[in-house]
Amino acid sequence: MIQAIQQSDIRGYEPLDVAAYDLLAPIAQHPALRLTLTNVLNRPVKGELDGTLGKLKLDPARQTLEFAAHETKDVGIPVSGGEADPSNIYPLSLHFDAGADGQAVHEEELHVNQIAQKTIQVDGDLKDWEGVLPHTVKGVDTGPNLTEQAWLPMVEFDESVKTGMATGYLAYDDQFFYFAAKIADSTPYEGNLRFANRDDDSYFYPDKATFLPEEPAPKKEPRVGKPIPSTSSTSSPKSAKPKKAEQPVTLAWPEGVRHFSYRKDPDTPAGNKTDGVQIAFNVIPLGQDGALPNPPGTMPRFMEYRCTDYEFALNPVAERYGGGTETWRLFAPGMPRKSFFPRQPEAPHDGGPVAEGTLAMRREGNTRLVEAALPWSEIPDARKRLDAGETIKFSFRVNDNDGPQYELAANRSVSKINKQAFHDDWETSWANEVEFAFEKR
Repeated sequence: MIQAIQQSDIRGYEPLDVAAYDLLAPIAQHPALRLTLTNVLNRPVKGELDGTLGKLKLDPARQTLEFAAHETKDVGIPVSGGEADPSNIYPLSLHFDAGADGQAVHEEELHVNQIAQKTIQVDGDLKDWEGVLPHTVKGVDTGPNLTEQAWLPMVEFDESVKTGMATGYLAYDDQFFYFAAKIADSTPYEGNLRFANRDDDSYFYPDKATFLPEEPAPKKEPRVGKPIPSTSSTSSPKSAKPKKAEQPVTLAWPEGVRHFSYRKDPDTPAGNKTDGVQIAFNVIPLGQDGALPNPPGTMPRFMEYRCTDYEFALNPVAERYGGGTETWRLFAPGMPRKSFFPRQPEAPHDGGPVAEGTLAMRREGNTRLVEAALPWSEIPDARKRLDAGETIKFSFRVNDNDGPQYELAANRSVSKINKQAFHDDWETSWANEVEFAFEKR
C-alpha cells in the first residue's frame, strides 16, 4: 500500500498554493511583491506565472517557474512603476498555467504596510493622522466612496454606512506606539464597567437569595391530528398563564461551601457585544515564545499555534462606572492565557489596566473614533525589533455591541483561522501574520 501511494499521482488540485505578502515600502520606492509558492503535487511542475497588482507595473509581469515535487519557493517581483493609490488597496490577480497539471488562480487585496514615524496627540480627533497610510477592514454594508473614507481620517463616515467597515492607522515615536481607528457603527453603546474596579463577588449568589418563583404552567397533553375547538372556560388563554407566588422564597447558601454558582453572566474585557477594539502584536519567533509551535510529526502551523505575544483591549467605560476609557492588558510573555472570568486565579505577571497608556474614544453620528498611545514598556519585544530595523506582525479586531466582529488578518492568504490570535478564545479569529515595517527614523 505504501509503495502504491508513493507511485501514485495527486490529481484534481490546483498545482500551486499561494501566500501573498503586503508591500513594506511606499510605491515610489519600488518595493517587491513577495510570494511564497508551494507545489502541492507529488511530481515536478512547470508553468507560466503572470499577475497584476492594481494599476502598478510588475517587472516581470510574466515568468516561467519550475518546482520539484512539494517544493516551496519564495518569489519577489519588483514594482517598477505606477502611482500610489490613496485607499492603500492594490488588488492582486495571479494566474499559473501548468498545462496538463492544471491551473492555479489567486486573487487578494494587498496593501503597503508601513508604520509612520510621527508623534500623535491622543484626543479623539484624528486630524493628526492625515497622510498616514490607511488599513481598511471591510465586513458588510461598506457603503460608497471607499477611497475618500480611508484616506481622510478626520472625515466621518457617510450616514448611509451603518456597520461593517473600519479603517486603522499606525504610527510610532521614541515613547509610544500609536493606533487609531475610524469605525462605521450606527448602534450607540453605553460602555463597559471599569474592569480594574470589578466586584468579582457580585457575580456569585450571596449567603441568602430571595426569589419570586412562578407556579408551573398546566401540563399540556400531546395532540394528534387537527385540534377540536373547545367552549370550556377552563381552556381560556388566561388559565394557562403561570401565577406568581404570593410570598417570596428565601434560599440560604450551605455553610462551609464555597460560592461557586454564577448569578449573572460574567463581564469580560474582550469579545463581541461591546464597542471595544483589540490590538495584537506578533513579535517573538515561533519556538522562542515559550510555546511548542507544533507537535512532533506535524508540519508548522498545521494546527493552532501561538501567534500573538501582546494583546490589549481598548474599551469605553459607561458613565455609571465613572466614564472615560480603559486600556486592558489581555496577554503578554510570561502570562497564562486567561478568560478573565470573575475570581480567576491571579498570576505573578497578569492582565490588568495599562496605567501609562492613553486612550480616547468618541462618537460622531455613525462614526466611532478610537485613538490610543501604548508605551514601549508594555511591548518591549516590539521595541527591540524597531531598534534592530526589523518588521513586526500586527492585527486589530473591531467589536460591535450590535453587529459583527471583523479583523485586519481575516481571509488573508498569509493567515488562517487561529483562536490564539485574539481573546475570547471561544470566538473565531485569524492568525496574526500580517507584516509591517517601520518608517525609518
